[in-house]
Amino acid sequence: MLIVITPFEILNEQHQQCLLHRASFIDGVILRTPMSDPALKLWIQMLLNQGFPKHKLIIHTRVALAQEFDIKRIHFREYDIPAHFNTKAWQVSMSVHSPKAIRYALDKGAIWGLYGHLFQTESKHGLRPRTKAEVRHVLAQSLPLVAVGGINATTIVNVSHQFIGIAMIRGAFNQKVSHVKQVRSIWMKGGGQL
Repeated sequence: MLIVITPFEILNEQHQQCLLHRASFIDGVILRTPMSDPALKLWIQMLLNQGFPKHKLIIHTRVALAQEFDIKRIHFREYDIPAHFNTKAWQVSMSVHSPKAIRYALDKGAIWGLYGHLFQTESKHGLRPRTKAEVRHVLAQSLPLVAVGGINATTIVNVSHQFIGIAMIRGAFNQKVSHVKQVRSIWMKGGGQL
């Protein structure tokens, strides 16, 4: 599985074009942005009007917006799943950074977790990546995990195939389509040792 995550910025036509050029080989996109609900609603409608598959959209946190578009995939920040949220009607994922967060996600009905960062990345500037011991420990838990953080054509060979997939932010939006396809191809052929 390859998930892309939008950079945390105002999304525009360039982001739409990037997604449209990657739509055939990505499994989903988490729409994580500081945009207002009305602005994001308009942006999503424009993306859908250009042919982006609705089933590949993953709304970040905004339950009402997901309901309005009848989008069933929703992602939450760590420990941010609403108390009375009916996860049975959704495909819920959550960012997780510890075994405790993984247990919370499982209790809330999440079907997978986003775990990282595995490698140095501008998104987490100055923060150390997860250690091999930390990665092994979370992979021993029962929630399927998607790896994120500094994943590119060089680092992908070091991502354990105990992860059910990988996620990319800047690597997906700031690199050529051929680079993203290469990362996906390497991932699909077999993982690494981390």
